[in-house]
Amino acid sequence: MASSILPPELDNDSLASSPRSEYDSQPRVRFMCTFGGRILPRPPDNQLCYVGGDNRMVAVHRHTTFASLLSKLAKLSGKSNISVKYQLPNEDLDALISVSTDEDVENMMDEYDRVALNQNPRASRLRLFLFTNNVAGEEDNDSRASSISSLLD
Repeated sequence: MASSILPPELDNDSLASSPRSEYDSQPRVRFMCTFGGRILPRPPDNQLCYVGGDNRMVAVHRHTTFASLLSKLAKLSGKSNISVKYQLPNEDLDALISVSTDEDVENMMDEYDRVALNQNPRASRLRLFLFTNNVAGEEDNDSRASSISSLLD
């Protein structure tokens, strides 16, 4: 195995991918973040699945606020008007948990800790989903297409 060219205090996978500051010495948690797609029933069994979009790993401070989390996720997705939900391991997509307050973020971090203690760390990642909130009177192409599709069924 090749040794790193970074000094030991700087040798960490997330350090190379983003700038750091004094504040960044706080613990961080990593989530798989999914956005830009849709939740649809799978034809053979009607089990819900996420179709399209992008998946990115995102690291956030353990003690982040809802406003800070929302800001980071909005930059990641390129959308400003988003809602955040997360999926616990072994739960279906119809059981997503909404995050809309600082208390919700704290609860999400508690769930992250609980799951990490009970499972393989790689399997314990919570999955975040970002959904675009449509402004009143505005429809995106996906919701227009699904509305038309439901009329044709």
